[in-house]
Amino acid sequence: MATVPATACGPGNDDEHDRRPGRLPGLHERRRGGATLDGRALTVETIDSTPIGFDAVKGNPFTAGSGKAYQYACGLWVRLKPLTPGRHELSLRGGAGGFATAADYHLQVGRPSSTGVA
Repeated sequence: MATVPATACGPGNDDEHDRRPGRLPGLHERRRGGATLDGRALTVETIDSTPIGFDAVKGNPFTAGSGKAYQYACGLWVRLKPLTPGRHELSLRGGAGGFATAADYHLQVGRPSSTGVA
């Protein structure tokens, strides 16, 4: 699964789980986004608050330290089937409220080898 960036629903902006002063109430209702693969629109789906675990590295912007960490994630996502060998372009656009971002990925997919290693 690839995420559409800037759904503004990650740690600290999730209404359901974070009601600290200064957070952005209702922001996830105002999120917007889209994605294309090789110029064709992809289906974007909303994923509600989901607990996730990850291995944090020292100095990351989301946790106080390194090691196993737990947060909530939600937002707009697209699901991709395995890509065919060759060149592909994945474009992501997203935002919420007055925040917007975009990312364009130029991908080169190789052919699988008989050993399973490209």
